[in-house]
Amino acid sequence: MSTPVHPLIPLLTVCFSYIVFLGLLAKLRRERLSAQFALEALALTAILAGVMLTTRFTLHPALNLFLLYVVTMRSRLLTEVGTFFARRGQFQWADLVFNLAQRSLPDRNAAGILKINQAVALIQQERLNEAVAMLEELLKGVGAEYLGAKHEAALHYNLGIAYRKLQKDALATVELNKAIEAMPLSEYALRAERALQEKRNSTGKS
Repeated sequence: MSTPVHPLIPLLTVCFSYIVFLGLLAKLRRERLSAQFALEALALTAILAGVMLTTRFTLHPALNLFLLYVVTMRSRLLTEVGTFFARRGQFQWADLVFNLAQRSLPDRNAAGILKINQAVALIQQERLNEAVAMLEELLKGVGAEYLGAKHEAALHYNLGIAYRKLQKDALATVELNKAIEAMPLSEYALRAERALQEKRNSTGKS
């Protein structure tokens, strides 16, 4: 007769597996995994463990994983929703959701991603000086250290595009080249290469 598994074992297994998996994924993306992410996952697991011990409630591992994902990724999920609205020109809704994401106490990774997407929405609205200020602030702050290669490329690409729209071509060229250097095969590097080529073509025709 097999010994029944203690209900906390699946809970703890899911939690630690989730933290390790996201940590490895962050390393592959060349991101710095924030301590806040791990602490939030552990805190939620401790709360769920307390509920299970006091009420004898059993939580399915799939539901446990879902709760971990929603809680620890809340800001990124809200940022995706805000970006969805911005792409459709619904900037009032986008600003509302971006503000919710900011108030959700994002970790440094998520806060940097949020600022990049907010800046993109500002560029779409031709609020170029605001976008440049936001991206330059991110570059100077500690948040940039937590960005992975993809989002670093996105930061430089969008800053380059904003500079170009402001007719600051020298600065635009620097940032577009940095986007290529950050992650050469990314979509942002390819866009940066196209933007640089278009500029060279237009200069050659003039």
